[in-house]
Amino acid sequence: VSQSRYGPPSQRFMSLSVETFNIEGANRDGTSTRLTARIADRQGNAVVDGTVVNFTAEGGQVTPSCTTSRTNGISSCFVTFISQNPRPLNGRVSVMAHTEGTKDYVDINFNNIFDAGDTLVQLGDAYRDDNEDGLFTAGEFRVPRGVSGATCPNAGAPFPSIAGSCDNNLATTVRQQATILFSSSEAVLTSMNIVTGK
Repeated sequence: VSQSRYGPPSQRFMSLSVETFNIEGANRDGTSTRLTARIADRQGNAVVDGTVVNFTAEGGQVTPSCTTSRTNGISSCFVTFISQNPRPLNGRVSVMAHTEGTKDYVDINFNNIFDAGDTLVQLGDAYRDDNEDGLFTAGEFRVPRGVSGATCPNAGAPFPSIAGSCDNNLATTVRQQATILFSSSEAVLTSMNIVTGK
């Protein structure tokens, strides 16, 4: 039987994978790696083809978006990330994928609908945790949803969430963050004083 209905992307079923985490990017432009987003609905089934996944990066350059398609019934899409300026001083580049979808919830009455009595798994505004401290810092990329004041904790990567930006609605920005390392194969030599004997 062919699937005629598709559920929205679920935060619990959002996955971002990186082909090569450590690339020759510290001193070289254009070294590439592939980022693949895999998304399913809350039942683990494919989302509708053409679902747009957006990407942002702290440094380097990333393809801004991709649209999902099904291969053997599995929803996914991929983009290319390359090394170039800017290069974070610590060589760690945060990249985030995000799309519109839903929070997770505990379906108390087993009707597969978020309704009275169900327990919502809270999730605030998505942001890219560039300094990887688990807190939203001014200047970090944010996807605002126009909500404030509702209680929810900070969360850092891989699913960064801003404190106090939650609501009781099911809709959210589904997100995941990954870190790509800009490395170099060039040797770094340090002078050393060697003392022999006593």
